[in-house]
Amino acid sequence: MKHIEIFISCKYDYNSDTGIWIYYLNYNKAVIKRSGVLNHAGSPNKTLLASLYLALQQVTEPCHITVHSKAALGFKNPKQSKNKKMIVQIQQLINKCGH
Repeated sequence: MKHIEIFISCKYDYNSDTGIWIYYLNYNKAVIKRSGVLNHAGSPNKTLLASLYLALQQVTEPCHITVHSKAALGFKNPKQSKNKKMIVQIQQLINKCGH
């Protein structure tokens, strides 16, 4: 089974509630980089989770995936997370794709 590394990061502007997300997909020395803007993001963690969700959508076959982030994403206690809905969507996507 393939092994893919996903690196996610973001910048967040509290004044405008805008998040800038970025992710890198790394597989076998090939790297895909994508970035974008999330208006009305809500928080830096929600922007990071959106980045992870978008990156996972690019992986079309079952793989071992390692996610790298400087911030905790809330997967250890999703019921207590403010971003529970996004975490559930990510978990459903992972289950659907067989990762």
